Amino acid sequence: MARRGRGPELVVFGEFYLDLVFCRLGVAPAWGVEVRAQEYTEAPGGGVATTALTARRLGAGVAMITRVGPDAAAHPAWRMLAAAGVDASATEVRRGMSTARSACVAFNADRMIITHDPINQDLEAVLRRRPAIALMRQARHVHFACALRQPARIRPVLEDLAAHGVTCSADMGWNPDTLSLEHLRPLLPWLAMLLPNAAEAAALTGESDPA
Repeated sequence: MARRGRGPELVVFGEFYLDLVFCRLGVAPAWGVEVRAQEYTEAPGGGVATTALTARRLGAGVAMITRVGPDAAAHPAWRMLAAAGVDASATEVRRGMSTARSACVAFNADRMIITHDPINQDLEAVLRRRPAIALMRQARHVHFACALRQPARIRPVLEDLAAHGVTCSADMGWNPDTLSLEHLRPLLPWLAMLLPNAAEAAALTGESDPA
């Protein structure tokens, strides 16, 4: 079916994080030791923000759907999305909860991440909200930048979008509990693209060299 809406070219759904990033450490972090970082930044994080900002910088019209707390509005990392032209009007603002946060420490060529994200529990429920449904139906393409933990709840969304001429894709990230073809099989007919990296593709296929 031809696309009916006149909405954004791309809608991205997934978890949003306020990222605190520490870089250029003199030594590796260790328990009981204070380590100083020479660089520090705060940035919008999670696949939903990364994808939305990148697509916007490439010139696409972009909207994102996620869930944040009331505290997000005052945070520069959240305001960065609006400044870039990303439409977040269909995002759910959950009262009484704080926006998810991640602290990332980079050392040499590796990193460690500590995350606090109770607000992301049952994030799929956001997809049933009227603003989210209306926005997705008007899009050209919807990208799921998150773990697809509840296929039974996501599949009806994919079927509805297909009926409205909207294509879909997914990048699940490294979430071992969802990286199996058996888990994802109900969704595959409705995804134009599935975007695992090499390690995720190996986990999905059970092959050491999935290529």
